Amino acid sequence: MVAFRSILVPLDGSDASLQVLSYVQALQHPDLTVTLLEVVPESRGFVPYRLDVEYGSEIYPEVELAENILSDLQRFADELVAGGILSTRPKVHVVVGDPAEMILENVDTQNANLVALATRSRGAVKRALFGSVTERVMRHSQVPLLIVLARNEAVPGEVASIRRIVVPLDGSLLAEEALPTAQSLAQQLGIPIVLIQAVPLDAVAGFSAAIPQRTLHGIVQFARDYLSSIRDHLVRGGTEVTVSAQIGQPFDVINTLAESDDLIVMTSHGRTGFKRWLMGSVADKVIHACLAPVVLVPTRHALVVAPAAGN
Repeated sequence: MVAFRSILVPLDGSDASLQVLSYVQALQHPDLTVTLLEVVPESRGFVPYRLDVEYGSEIYPEVELAENILSDLQRFADELVAGGILSTRPKVHVVVGDPAEMILENVDTQNANLVALATRSRGAVKRALFGSVTERVMRHSQVPLLIVLARNEAVPGEVASIRRIVVPLDGSLLAEEALPTAQSLAQQLGIPIVLIQAVPLDAVAGFSAAIPQRTLHGIVQFARDYLSSIRDHLVRGGTEVTVSAQIGQPFDVINTLAESDDLIVMTSHGRTGFKRWLMGSVADKVIHACLAPVVLVPTRHALVVAPAAGN
């Protein structure tokens, strides 16, 4: 079982954007198609074709730049195969336009079922192009995104080591939509899954600051029982699974448990009986602050928010 058969890899010419290739290398299988995409941002008044003789010999700067990038990218594709980073030559594609829009458009034209890209943390002195682009793509993509936090200490050409798949859940069906992708990845890579759930006590309506130990134990046990039921289902499918229910805020629990050689698989939306938490704020913090890369799985159903009283 393989999770992804066609991976789109947007690049921006920086070393940081290349760091995602070590994870693409780890996900390789004989039927995988990889497409390298580079987008030349368009300037105002750009017309997306070369002027012919009737209009003169002028070439738009974007077109000339795209032609040069395409030539470089073709050489780079050959180097990836020659260096053993990819087993088959990737397709290359250079387009002119808005980077986020072109990435989303090429998901369709290249039949990709995963977009793999690198981003920088918000604390970086200078954010790469794919800092803001990643945020736009992840809000509109209909396919999963593999998002790797670029690090200065990364070794170019070194295949990524993925030890575990970490799946944060919150008891909602929306959050559970990440499970099929997580199980496929675990089986393809031959690694275990860790299911985790945070118990944010400050969000539990009706509890005072001093929660009796018996009540506290019951809340955690309830979360553990829920995770165990999910584990039993995955184990029947042949996947090794462990569970962890911990007291704390969702991001803190995820960040404490997930290590740099793990792969976090989560949805961008989720909901508990106490408080929605696996939404933009937590997912965004995980992507930009956790050392582990993230596969962000889009949910198939929109989150329904109840109207305010009186509306």
